[in-house]
Amino acid sequence: MLLATSALACGYTVNTHVAGDGAEDLGRNVAIVPFQNRVTIFERRPGVEQRLHEALLDAVLPSPYTLVPSDDADLVVTGELDRLRQQTLSHTPDGNVSEVQVGMRVHVRVESRRTGEEWEETIHERDVFAVDGGETLEQTEARVFRALADEILRRFVHPDHRW
Repeated sequence: MLLATSALACGYTVNTHVAGDGAEDLGRNVAIVPFQNRVTIFERRPGVEQRLHEALLDAVLPSPYTLVPSDDADLVVTGELDRLRQQTLSHTPDGNVSEVQVGMRVHVRVESRRTGEEWEETIHERDVFAVDGGETLEQTEARVFRALADEILRRFVHPDHRW
């Protein structure tokens, strides 16, 4: 579904739904609806839900899945971004911030239009931004968004994991 290139290269297979004697493919046509931004007013930053949506779309493009409108989808991915935190981890000897942890939490729902099944799960990801490490805070956030996309895919396509 999302980021299938790296997941399938690692030996993952598409999760299937057992129906009677056989297995029914959940489908390859995927719609990713922009996630709702439900972070508190203190954590809210404009555009973070769009950046997460773009990371999810980018993850699908090199995969065997096809992005389609919601009405044409076998699988519909929706969700909410409900936490976006930046926490200072350390300071330099002169009191300046030297490391910041960036954390995000999403609640994901996947609906199979073929089987009528729905799966829901909450996923947390975080990474550390070193102020003098030659990277911007936006680049660290992009890594966290990509990690969320990776994790959503891993949980969906991993053969041993049922939502």
